[in-house]
Amino acid sequence: MIPWVRVSIAQQAARLRELFPDSKLEVRNGRLIWIGELQPSDIAARYFVGIEYRLDKRPCVYVVEPDICPSGKPRPPHLYADDRLCLYYGREWNASMMLADTIVPWTSEWLFHYEIWTATGEWWGGGFHPPRSRTRRNREHSNP
Repeated sequence: MIPWVRVSIAQQAARLRELFPDSKLEVRNGRLIWIGELQPSDIAARYFVGIEYRLDKRPCVYVVEPDICPSGKPRPPHLYADDRLCLYYGREWNASMMLADTIVPWTSEWLFHYEIWTATGEWWGGGFHPPRSRTRRNREHSNP
């Protein structure tokens, strides 16, 4: 078995810039913050998505705009209590993988299933739902 080699923050940033030149990206103090626009299908809405990442930590992915959890509406499935998207299970992602080639497409797929869920009330994306919490943690999105 060959051990995996983790990808540096600089390599992650370069790949994100290459594939998403119009996005916003900042690397500071060992932390990568990326905000990009995704449209999961030709007829879907456009979403601004934020990724916060540090080496040896799981990437945190949020929908910055529009608000996918408006008050008075049901919370989407596959969303953690702090509004991070639940994109993968366990060790399906590791630091040897490029965010631009895994997390970003998985986010687009999540948004695709979110749009179906908003129209039908059913989640067709499969997977396991993260534990629910009644409280919603307040957070600020960084804009590089």
